Amino acid sequence: MSIASHFHTHQQKLPRLPIPSLQETTTKLLEWSHALLTPEERIQSTQAVEEFLTDKEQGEALQQLLLDYDKQTSYGTYFEEFWNEAYLAPNASVVLNLNPFFVLEDDPTTKGNDQIVRASSLVFSSLKFVSDLRRGQLEPDIIGRKKTVPLCMSQFARLFSTSRIPTNECDRIESDETATHVVVIRQGQFYYFDALWPTGEVAISQIDLARNFQAIIQDAAECDPVSSAMRAVGVLTAASRDQWAKTRTSMMAFSKKNKEVFKIIDTALFVVCLDDCSPESIDDRAANMLHGSYHLGTRLCLVAIMWWSLVVSNSMFAKWFSDSFFHCSCCF
Repeated sequence: MSIASHFHTHQQKLPRLPIPSLQETTTKLLEWSHALLTPEERIQSTQAVEEFLTDKEQGEALQQLLLDYDKQTSYGTYFEEFWNEAYLAPNASVVLNLNPFFVLEDDPTTKGNDQIVRASSLVFSSLKFVSDLRRGQLEPDIIGRKKTVPLCMSQFARLFSTSRIPTNECDRIESDETATHVVVIRQGQFYYFDALWPTGEVAISQIDLARNFQAIIQDAAECDPVSSAMRAVGVLTAASRDQWAKTRTSMMAFSKKNKEVFKIIDTALFVVCLDDCSPESIDDRAANMLHGSYHLGTRLCLVAIMWWSLVVSNSMFAKWFSDSFFHCSCCF
């Protein structure tokens, strides 16, 4: 059973997202734009809105088109199709422009902040969540004091094993619900191992995860840092989308092995980035996750060690931990 079909009955019970009236929309527009406009621009905007409302060939006609569209669209909401385009069509780099992030609080225990201990704990918890999701054990989210308000679960189908694939025009989203592996990046080197059985059960213990991470760190340490930086493919995912699409296509055409490697990365449950850079202040941590480190030295900057095209990338640095993800309909 697919994730989408598991939540199908629940989704059918959700009320349709209401379309605000034309008056509500234009009122909010003026309120939201107030702080961005000069006094003269506010007067011009108010006049433009009044003309828009009174001209039946503009406001009323467009509102009716939107209402008609909402009745016949196969998308879950009246804005989902346009939301996807807004995030997938821009040619700008996803770094800084589109990819949000958050930084996790430190573990309350000293031992819990060890990179390998924390990474294995977080990844193991994530795998248990993926397992429940894949096997149909996850119950739909219902909130409210009496647990009577259902929440949309459509985004869960593309939460894991999902990538943003670059193209020359508009990027596309690809998912693979059969994938069972996790990709790990350390100093620009890529590693992967299976973490789920084909049936969806977790196939690795937290102790074995820690051993895998330790082995990866030791193996990557044997690589020359300069050579690793020169071969850091992850930095290419931070380029403009058409440039990344062109480079990716060329790399896959050059070697069958490259095509296989891209598939492994694209279909991974998620990517775990392990490295030793450790900004101390919250400002430096935020800057590092938003656009990468500017302190290169003998280390690789974050832009090079990340893979910015996967839905979820868990970054486990020497002393702190965070998540980066791309913004589209799979992450409402």
